[in-house]
Amino acid sequence: IVSIFTIFFRNNAIYMYVLLSIVTLILFRKQIKPILLMLLIVFSFYAIVKGPIYKLCDIKTSSSSEYIAIPLQQIGRMAYKDVKFTKYEKEMINKLIPISVLKEVYNPEIVDSIKFNEHFNSIVFEENKIDYFRLWLNLCIKNFDIASEAYLISTLGYWYPDVNYWSVYSGIDNNDLGIVEKDFLGSKVKKVVSYLTYRSFPLYGLVWSIGLCVWIIFLSMFIIFQNRNKRALYIYVPVIGVFISLMVAAPVFSEFRYLYCAYTTLPILLLSYKMIK
Repeated sequence: IVSIFTIFFRNNAIYMYVLLSIVTLILFRKQIKPILLMLLIVFSFYAIVKGPIYKLCDIKTSSSSEYIAIPLQQIGRMAYKDVKFTKYEKEMINKLIPISVLKEVYNPEIVDSIKFNEHFNSIVFEENKIDYFRLWLNLCIKNFDIASEAYLISTLGYWYPDVNYWSVYSGIDNNDLGIVEKDFLGSKVKKVVSYLTYRSFPLYGLVWSIGLCVWIIFLSMFIIFQNRNKRALYIYVPVIGVFISLMVAAPVFSEFRYLYCAYTTLPILLLSYKMIK
C-alpha cells in the first residue's frame, strides 16, 4: 500500500521504485517468491491506473518533454552560444522550436521557458524520438564542453551546497482551477520567511541547502560502507533513486521540493547504522 502511494506521489517515483525493486530482489533473494508477488501487485496496479483508468477518466499523461529537460537545456545553450549547426541540425531543431526563439528564451536555471514556449512543438518530438536522440547525441559529442557546462548548471543545486533558491511558497495561483492568487501571509511575515528560506541567515540558512543534505547522505553511506555494515545501505536506495532521476532529468537547477524526501528521511538514514545489524 505504501509502495502504491509512493509511485503516484511524483512522476519520477516510478524510476526510483524500479531501482528499489532490483536491489530488493538481489538483497533478499532468499525471500524472492513473496517479494516478486508484492512487486507484481504494485506494478500491475500502476499499469492499470496509468493505462485504462486514466484513459477512462480522460486524464492526460505528461508530455515527453518533461524528461528531456537536460537535453533541451544543452541544445538551448548551444544556440545561445552561437554554435554553427549543420543544415540538417538546423532543420531538426527549427521543427521543434525556432533556433532564434531558442536562443532568446534560453534560461540556464530552468527549462520552462523552452518547453512551455508557444513555439515549442512537442508533437514533432513524440513522432521522431529516435531521430532527436541521435541529433542530441551527435551535438553533445561535437560540442562536449558546452553540453557538459549545461549539464552541470542544470543540476548544480542538487550537488553544490552554496546555491540560493526559493524554498517556501506562501500562496495559491492555480488559474486553471479559477483560483485567484492569494497571499496567506502578511507582507512583513513574508519578508521574514523569504529572508530565512533564501539562506540569507548565517548557519541556519544551510538547513535549506539541498547540496549539503546530499553530501551528508553520501558521507553517511561512506561511513556505513567503511564499517562493513553494508546491509544498512539498503535503506538509502529510495533517496538515491530520486537523486539519480534528478541528475538525469532535472527540470530546474535547484528545487527544494524535488528532493524533499532527503530531508524527511535524513534522521532515519543517519541512525540506520545502529538500527540495522
